[in-house]
Amino acid sequence: MQLYNTLSELITARKLEENKGITFITSDMDDRFISYNSLFISSLRFLYNMQEAGFKQGDEVVFQIEDNQRFVSSFWACILGGMIPVPVTTGLNDEHKMKLFKIWDILKEPKIISTKKFTASINDYAEKNNLISQINAINNSVINVEDIEKLEGYGEIAEVKNEDIAFIQFSSGSTGDPKGVILTNKNVLTNINDIANRTKTTKDDHSLSWMPLTHDMGLIAAHLVSTFVGVNQYLMPPPLFIKNPTLWLGKAHEYKATQLYSPNFGYKHFLTYYSPDAAKDWDLSNVRMILNGAEPISIELCKKFYDEMAKTNLKRNSMLTAYGLAEASVGVTYAPVGEEVITITVDRRFLNIGQQIQVIDGRDTVNKLTFVDVGCPLNHCEIRISDENNQLLKEGVIGRILIKGDNVTRGYYNNKEATNKVISKDGWLNTGDLGFMLNGRLVITGRAKDVMFIHGQNVYSHDLERVAEEHEGIEFGKVVACGTFNEKDQADEIIMFVVFKKKIENFISLYRSLKSHILLNTGIEVKHIIPVKKIPKTTSGKVRRYLLRDTYKNGDYEHIIAGIKELIRNEDVKKTVYVPQNEIEANLLKICEEVFETEKIDPNDNLNELGANSLKLVTIQEKLDKLYPNKISTSDFFSFPTIFKLVELISSKEKIELETVILPEEYFYDRYLNGGHEYKNMELELNGANLNGLKLLSKEEGIILYDVFVAMYVYLFKEITGCPEVVVHTISETGDKIIPIRVDFSKLWDLSSLFKQISIESFYYDFKDILGMKVVKNKHHIVPFISNKTIMTGHEVSSDAFDIMLEINVKAEKVEILICYNNQRLKKEMIRQFVEYYINLLTSLNEQYTNEDEDVV
Repeated sequence: MQLYNTLSELITARKLEENKGITFITSDMDDRFISYNSLFISSLRFLYNMQEAGFKQGDEVVFQIEDNQRFVSSFWACILGGMIPVPVTTGLNDEHKMKLFKIWDILKEPKIISTKKFTASINDYAEKNNLISQINAINNSVINVEDIEKLEGYGEIAEVKNEDIAFIQFSSGSTGDPKGVILTNKNVLTNINDIANRTKTTKDDHSLSWMPLTHDMGLIAAHLVSTFVGVNQYLMPPPLFIKNPTLWLGKAHEYKATQLYSPNFGYKHFLTYYSPDAAKDWDLSNVRMILNGAEPISIELCKKFYDEMAKTNLKRNSMLTAYGLAEASVGVTYAPVGEEVITITVDRRFLNIGQQIQVIDGRDTVNKLTFVDVGCPLNHCEIRISDENNQLLKEGVIGRILIKGDNVTRGYYNNKEATNKVISKDGWLNTGDLGFMLNGRLVITGRAKDVMFIHGQNVYSHDLERVAEEHEGIEFGKVVACGTFNEKDQADEIIMFVVFKKKIENFISLYRSLKSHILLNTGIEVKHIIPVKKIPKTTSGKVRRYLLRDTYKNGDYEHIIAGIKELIRNEDVKKTVYVPQNEIEANLLKICEEVFETEKIDPNDNLNELGANSLKLVTIQEKLDKLYPNKISTSDFFSFPTIFKLVELISSKEKIELETVILPEEYFYDRYLNGGHEYKNMELELNGANLNGLKLLSKEEGIILYDVFVAMYVYLFKEITGCPEVVVHTISETGDKIIPIRVDFSKLWDLSSLFKQISIESFYYDFKDILGMKVVKNKHHIVPFISNKTIMTGHEVSSDAFDIMLEINVKAEKVEILICYNNQRLKKEMIRQFVEYYINLLTSLNEQYTNEDEDVV
């Protein structure tokens, strides 16, 4: 495999690749492919606009970009320009926004790439939290990603060195005081080369990832390794995976993916929403590697995933276990490709540092604990297991995991103190994790720090405690958060203990408000909040978390938890049942009651106080989207947290705006005033030899004859307008929905791809909403419509909405075409030319597909 000195060399080497690249999956129906050549060009164009805005080599560039395609182009633009990308999770809640400001303070003279929407949001947050000086600095250094997409020129590629900083990774998990991991070109290229070799990745592979590009597994293990080898890669945004997890493996089937990536959370979330019917046609036999890492691996979950996927031909040796961390670029150990997951079962009583593990068989069910083997060290990464005095321990002995190698960071950015704490004088980095080596392979047994993994994200105990202490009912040092593993759900859950010495009846108000406060500020749901008389501490004042966790796991707090549930239930029973006043209120109440599994919700209730975590909000949004398409996004729940507020939002967006097509000026009367309508009809028909070729074409493509007429209607507007993207409306087969057909001809290459595009239903309007509606159009804008007469029988389309309507009536020996147009706007002679052009298109297509021995009329 070719080696490179810098990431800039790597992407430059891909500039000639026109047949391989990245497919950006934006919905179940919408995928956008750009070749590596196009990526290189778009990155240079991004770079040009960045340099014009004053960005220069060596600048730290903070990313606040949700869209994967924009993120990737911005990332490579920075790499080519010698800038230092700083990918940071987009700030949706207050904790994420505060983290951004903390990162900003760590950096020297940072710049920022953002969207206009987020820039406005961060300004609002700064104003409310008196961060005026910081936000002024950000506003003076920000460039909106919408502005750097302009196609104005090509940026100047900088000269960079192997030891120069490539980018900075801030830990994705902590929302407290973040530390920026320095990664040089040498670090990253060493690691991705080792990963590519260990996973035996070749150009014939197809990789597919839903992991965030702000996470090292998504950015380095998936995107950079795939780019390094030059494979076709497919990137799905995490919100899309959260909303529709079955799409992940559906796309793996569609694109014959060979490499997938997901931590524990992904498999659990997928299985929660998976149904066998969705996978009945899947074939996952091409998948040879599913990288499983980023959080502790559950063997039970792996087995369940394999069992459910058995009918899809997924091989049981496809799961590749791995261990890594940001300080190692991404990878430390990888298991070999094609090896089934290896486990080891030990006695849980012998897991302290310095203790020899005791392997036990399955007969001891009380003390056994099973761990997953995460493979051997990668080629350029060394591992040693040491005791608390940094002395080397032999195989099979529990100790601290230390790493060293060309892939390992030289330290934390602008934080010498933190660097000295984890990196020894002889260059060994303390990972903070515990484990042992056995037969040259690593097994992780625990975390030296109290880190929890919630929905694929690291959550730190002290950060949650700090957020809790911001609540007016919590005193400093009187709250403790810890994680415990739920065996039934196969996931970590958060338990919080609060010092409270009054009666439990008085605790319910604090319980509700504190859960809501944490959810609002972190996006994280606390499973239980338990009142305690005191917090156990050591003589030096350190909290003894394990005592609270063990007491909880032993069931000592069950009576308190049951008492709290009963008090909450009694409060809910006393609530007056609200009678919805309209259809939107009724639908919202029904959906929320289903999702929260309760029979009484007051429209004034704050959904966050009811326990609206990210998964529940996505579920509500998905259900609402089916009733009210494109009216609600998940971010709206933070600004409109009650049912009443959501009803107002939906109601305000209920006015339907149909997309238009711009016709040339000569089609229109100068006298036209918006609102005038007088419809005229034209009729014609095709029969006999004029249909034979079209029938043959529809048979070859596996479509109905009507679809050929729709495709040519859409193509006609593309030819007349000169616009590559055209929107034409039609009616659904059920006759109750109006469907916009959107076709981007710049992404099509033949008739088959056109037929595929017109069959895509991205969203729809209810037919009843279209009737009688008013549409305001600019002077040369029209709304075209086409329908199948068989379906239209019994329906009448609003004459106020559409300007040119075609009705196609397919009969056994002929096709009748009725053209209805607005004579108040459109000239009769131009519509005649329009119709002639349409017929010529159909005739030409018919001749092309007519058998040579037939006469053509």
